[in-house]
Amino acid sequence: MGRERAKSIILSLLVILSIMSVHKIWFDSPMPLLQTEATSNKEQQHKILDIRKQVLSPRKVILGFGGGTRNDYYTVLNYEETKVVWEQSKPLLLDFFTGDVDVELISYDKYIENNKRKFIEIEFGDDLYSVLISSIFDTFDSKVIGNIRQIKKILIPTNNTGTIYMRGKDDYFFEVKLKQYTNNDLENFIVDYEKKDFVKYYPLFSFVDNTTLMPLNYYVNIPQLFVESEINTMDELDVVARTKSLFNQNLDFVKTIHETSGSVIFLYGYGEKSVRINNRGRLDYKEEIGNFSSTNVIEALNVALNFIDGHGGMPDSAYLSEVKSISGPNNGYYFGFSYSIDGYPLNFNNITHPIEVEVFGTKVKTYRRLARNRISSSSNNRTDDILSPHKIIEDNITLLIDNYLTDINQKDRIISFDDNEILKNVNYIEMVYYDSLEDTKRQLIVPSWKIHIKERIYYFDCYKGKLLHSTIAN
Repeated sequence: MGRERAKSIILSLLVILSIMSVHKIWFDSPMPLLQTEATSNKEQQHKILDIRKQVLSPRKVILGFGGGTRNDYYTVLNYEETKVVWEQSKPLLLDFFTGDVDVELISYDKYIENNKRKFIEIEFGDDLYSVLISSIFDTFDSKVIGNIRQIKKILIPTNNTGTIYMRGKDDYFFEVKLKQYTNNDLENFIVDYEKKDFVKYYPLFSFVDNTTLMPLNYYVNIPQLFVESEINTMDELDVVARTKSLFNQNLDFVKTIHETSGSVIFLYGYGEKSVRINNRGRLDYKEEIGNFSSTNVIEALNVALNFIDGHGGMPDSAYLSEVKSISGPNNGYYFGFSYSIDGYPLNFNNITHPIEVEVFGTKVKTYRRLARNRISSSSNNRTDDILSPHKIIEDNITLLIDNYLTDINQKDRIISFDDNEILKNVNYIEMVYYDSLEDTKRQLIVPSWKIHIKERIYYFDCYKGKLLHSTIAN
């Protein structure tokens, strides 16, 4: 009897211990795991928010110093100076994006009138939705968003009296008045900056009603630099490591194809996913996404940023340079990102944006990436002077006319063609680094004038004036 009782007690103890163990496993253990996962998700959300605010930054800032029509001059800031001005402008813009404003459609002439005063003009990428810029200020519904769908530029007169100006899509211009405002005086910044030594820009072609700014002289020494791609295409382990993250670290069902060009293609399953890395280190990812669609551009951008963060990361100097909506059986968004090296935008041969993402719902359909890193302490300094863009235009006028007439299919007019037609159609001038992508590993990038004339973009070596490349704009 005593033995049976002892067995019963031992069995009862085992049952109790089992119940306690199950309780420990099923109730105690998941809590820290769930808390850790929740904390991790929250941290990632904060990280994506920070990245979003980073990339929703200006691609360019122009300072205007006033002085009247004949004495107007300006300057174009480099990347580091642009960041400083952007941060100083945010407190003022916060009131306009969150406050009670009046928005009025105005003429281009009224917008351009402000070029006779001291001002700051902030230029964003192409077709950025106003709600994206507004999201910087944590507001997603305002009169600015309701009246202005996309924002290309924001012009702030520095003696701000509660009025700023915005340029929207298709050259629509708006006056935005804040009924109650706190004067945030940016004029002192302009006055202090004017005391520095800087490159002055002028509307040199104003005699043909073209207000495009360009310098008379550009006396900044800009070195040629050596760069290399972040993916070492000569190292198979590096190529595989970059690819595995796109297949959830699993290459068991991946077929590898080596092309004669040096490119490597990875195919998952029956082609549901693919990655191609060419011999210059450009990664091209594609995935079948089914019936996913996007309607919210902010959520779509967050998906893109989260994907980029997990597959290579975002360059520190990156900014959102273009947004396009995609319509069809599936609705989505295209995002193009650009970045700078040593303060100047990096432009590539026949690549519109170095980082491109297409998002449909929560899915990324395509991801293209070419990230270049400067090789430490590498540069090729120049002692000769940089040629001004108007000098390069003058020296290459015959070429420019010939291309212009070819592009508009009127080559037979070349004898009677007026050179001023070229000057009227100079839309944009910018100092950039041009990467020809000629070499597979160590590439020399050249400081160049990017000149946009009508529908064609030219890259000229800014020291030699030699044409490096031209292409029809997308």
